Amino acid sequence: MAELLLSAFLQVLFHRLASPELLKFARQEGLRKQLDKWGKTMERIREVLDDADEKQQTKKTVKAWLDELRDLAYDVEDILDEFAIEALQHKLMAAESQASASMVRNLVPACCTSLTPSAIKIKFRLGSKIEKMNTRFYDLMTQKDQLNLKENVSPRPNKRRERPPSTSVVTKGHIYGREEVKGAVLQLLVSEKHSDASNKVPNVIPIVGMGGIGKTTLAQLIYNDQKVESFFNLKAWAYVSEDFDVATITKTILQSLTSKNCDGKDLNWLQVKLKEKLLGKRFLVIIDDVWNENYYDWTLLRAPFEVGAPRSSIIVTTRIQKVSSLMRNKEVEPFQLEGLSNEACLSIFTQHALDARDFSAHQNLKDIGEKIVSRCKGLPLAVKTIGGVLRSKHEDYNEWEKVLKNKIWDISMEESGIPSSLMVSYDNLPSHLKRCFAYCSILPKDYKFEEKEVVLLWMAEGLIKPLQDEEEMEDLGSKYFCNLLSRSFFQQSRINESQFVMHDLINDLAQSVAGNTCFRMEDRVGGYCYLAHHVHFKLVPRLHSLRVLSFNGYNIMELSDSIGDLKHLRYLDLSQTRIRDLPESITSLYNLQTLLLESCICLKKLPLMFRNLVNLRHLNIEHANSLEGMPMQIGKLTCLQTLSNLVLGKDSCSGIKELGPLKHLRGTLCISRLENMIESKDAKDAELIKKTKISALWLEWSKYIDESKHTTSELEVLNGLQPHDALMKLVIINYGGTRFPNWLTSPSFPHMVSLRLENCYNCTSLPPLGQYVPSLKNLSIEGMANVKSVGSEFCGSNLETLHFHDMEEWKNWSPCEEFPNLRELFLHKCPKLLGKLPNNLPLLNKVVINDCAQLVVSLSCFPDKCKFNIEDSEVLDMEGVVCGSKVTFKSIKFSRSLSPISNEGLDMEGLAKSEWLSIINCEELADLWSDNKGSLPHLSFLRHLKELIKSVSSRVYHHYPRH
Repeated sequence: MAELLLSAFLQVLFHRLASPELLKFARQEGLRKQLDKWGKTMERIREVLDDADEKQQTKKTVKAWLDELRDLAYDVEDILDEFAIEALQHKLMAAESQASASMVRNLVPACCTSLTPSAIKIKFRLGSKIEKMNTRFYDLMTQKDQLNLKENVSPRPNKRRERPPSTSVVTKGHIYGREEVKGAVLQLLVSEKHSDASNKVPNVIPIVGMGGIGKTTLAQLIYNDQKVESFFNLKAWAYVSEDFDVATITKTILQSLTSKNCDGKDLNWLQVKLKEKLLGKRFLVIIDDVWNENYYDWTLLRAPFEVGAPRSSIIVTTRIQKVSSLMRNKEVEPFQLEGLSNEACLSIFTQHALDARDFSAHQNLKDIGEKIVSRCKGLPLAVKTIGGVLRSKHEDYNEWEKVLKNKIWDISMEESGIPSSLMVSYDNLPSHLKRCFAYCSILPKDYKFEEKEVVLLWMAEGLIKPLQDEEEMEDLGSKYFCNLLSRSFFQQSRINESQFVMHDLINDLAQSVAGNTCFRMEDRVGGYCYLAHHVHFKLVPRLHSLRVLSFNGYNIMELSDSIGDLKHLRYLDLSQTRIRDLPESITSLYNLQTLLLESCICLKKLPLMFRNLVNLRHLNIEHANSLEGMPMQIGKLTCLQTLSNLVLGKDSCSGIKELGPLKHLRGTLCISRLENMIESKDAKDAELIKKTKISALWLEWSKYIDESKHTTSELEVLNGLQPHDALMKLVIINYGGTRFPNWLTSPSFPHMVSLRLENCYNCTSLPPLGQYVPSLKNLSIEGMANVKSVGSEFCGSNLETLHFHDMEEWKNWSPCEEFPNLRELFLHKCPKLLGKLPNNLPLLNKVVINDCAQLVVSLSCFPDKCKFNIEDSEVLDMEGVVCGSKVTFKSIKFSRSLSPISNEGLDMEGLAKSEWLSIINCEELADLWSDNKGSLPHLSFLRHLKELIKSVSSRVYHHYPRH
């Protein structure tokens, strides 16, 4: 374990030692020989890491040597950081000097020599640290020889963790919770309904999920199902694991089908015989536990299977999404296994712990047993393992309590297959992913995280080092993340698709491999930790080597000046704090890559010399709404990729021209307070049309503007801010022009899927979106007070969601007859809107209409299963769902008349599931029970019955008392 992480870390140090900037600085300071010496020493140390990793299991002195080596490696990284900082300071000093008088400029070269007092001071300070490093290197090399650590003469073969191979045999009585997915796979295998998807021979069906989730068990259930037995002529089972050898797998399958020994035969003979056996036969083959990601190997393996009869199938189980993508037919989606239900897990647990179906005969263990099962988070292997461990504890409550308090990872290897089962996933990671995964040990259990958040942390810790200069760290980090996701180390959150979680056992695995390099306060003190207001003032000065510092969510209002001493800091998160301003010392953090100030609602300004943060890549000031502007010359931050908001301030602030040099911006960019632009023509200098990686653009004027001082032409500004044609989302807010810019009324955005126009109060018409933005899926129009008519603008569109809000003067809607893809329609506060809704809305599944009193709404134009909520009309408020030719109401209010129901051709059966019923001033109340209207059904779901005014039948209260 130590060898894996240390070797990867040393590789990072070698990369840094070869950095051109560092070598240039070292030559100038006379330190080049020292760096070369370190590199050679580390190379010799790396050669013995394999041997040290083997011996540390039995020799404490070797483990101590590895710990010392790790500490030294971290300290070397720190001093290399200091070299880089000094080099950058020199560069900035030279740049500042060049901007001054010519006499001073002539002195600049002297600043970069080792003869200046500044350079002598640097050499003296760093020199003492170098001497200490040399001594520590010498001691380590001496100890290496004393410990008799041997250098590698040949690469050490990868260690394989011994795991018993799977077989096709299953104990059906002990399997729970996979009935639904089993049925779906069987449908795909044997049902005529799915024959079209199975025409390709063989039909390959992947089952994907993390280790221990039950992939093999599901495959066993399917393999032994009676329908499968009768449907297929031939069946075979092959266990593969990490060693994907085509000849071995082919031999296993052939021997399974023929019961003949094939030892000593070559691949050609094996494949010819297998092809002969399968010719014209309908077969099912299970290939269990596949890890190989080589497409050529797979095509070679599957060649003999292509001669089978139609509907022949191969089921592949794997932990890796990429494997399923390589092996599956495109017509068949892989089956992604999720955790079992709590009920199924309890059944598995009681079966193995108590040899019973439930806790009915062991009530004293029920509560603690349920707590133990909940810790397993739906992982059947964990449930089964712990149940097996407790089986030998003689139903002793105290023993069960010990298991509950311990980590599952603490169960001995002899008793548990969990560490071995999951550790094999870690063993198969490449070295760069091992370090990234181990770092995730800092994430609390059940913590939901986003991809970008984790990638930025990896960057800050130096875990992402692109080999090619043109590849960005963020892009490489995204590949790392997707790789770990593909291998089931991360799981997508069920609540929010943009977020991810780690299963508790995977989290335990990360802590196990990270060892004592990870410290989590909550593990030591239990529960949540709180930080007193003054603590950060005392804490920060002591943490000189920090790469990452987060005070996210803490109630702090100021930051200590000592923050500037954290020279190695690359990631600083002050989001959701009450900080008012940042100390100027923060601008000396030359290594800072990420600064997060999201929702810092009290923050008014950024430091004056903010431009010194030349390595800053991500600045998030989203919802920092008190910020008055950006500091001068922000355009010097040419590494910036994320700039959530360019706030255009007054007076001594960066103008919109500063966007021009920021050529690497990507993701979402907002430009706010556009009313502060002095010259409209400056908008073109922002060069948005060249920023091809910006996917979403917000252009925003303030809502309340002093028109007497506002002189720039907003149309000219908007014309100058034309984005590139790959833009996917555009938002324009509080625009005061009378028409939209030319670039929005021409076919310029083939990839745009979302457009929002808000409070463009002087515009009298919408741009022709259907004609020029055919890819548009989501459209929101709000507060356009001068628009009176909407018509052909949407013709040809493929809209899926359409929102109209606060349209005071809108009267006429003459839409095209069809919105073939529309799924959601919202109409809010359109009081003058006349006419009817479009008739042809085949995919509509949600309609919300309120404060549109003059609009005629016919439920008959809504398709089956469409949910509707229509409020505040003069006669009728109603919420419900269309069910074929009928309507089921969840709530309904009649006012003055029942005619809306009868005019729609609806009957009273639709009220059967109503939870809320209000009937006010209704003359036709007696007709509720008449034959021509239909009988009022028994309202068994009713929760609220509002007072009936005027004629109230006693039968109403007799049958339906108020709740």
